[in-house]
Amino acid sequence: VIEDNLWKFDFSTMSRNVLDHLKTHHDDQALVEMTQSSLAAKFGCSQSKVSRAISQLSRHNFTWKERRGVYRVHPLYAYRWGSVKQRRLVKSLEKVLLEHEIVIPTVRNEATR
Repeated sequence: VIEDNLWKFDFSTMSRNVLDHLKTHHDDQALVEMTQSSLAAKFGCSQSKVSRAISQLSRHNFTWKERRGVYRVHPLYAYRWGSVKQRRLVKSLEKVLLEHEIVIPTVRNEATR
C-alpha cells in the first residue's frame, strides 16, 4: 500500500535515492549504518542535499535517527507486507511505531472520486 502511494509524498529525487538506499541496506531490525557525508560521496552531491532528503523522509516517518550514524527505516515500508520478519519487528517496536506513523497524503483529484 505504501509503496504504491509513494508518488503522493512528492519526494525529491534525492529523497527517493536515500529511501532506496535505506530499503536495500537495512538489517533485520530495519537499521542502516550510514552518515550523511558517506551518502553524499555515494550520490555525488553535497552533504546538505542529503541532509534535506533525510529531513523530508523523517517528516513523513519513513526513517528516523536512532543514534549517531544509525537510522531506522520504518518496518512497514522496509519489509514485504505480512512477512514474518515484518510482523516480529512491528510487534517489538509497537510503541515506537505509534510515534512514527506513516500517513499517506490525500491528493486533490483522488479526494473527489
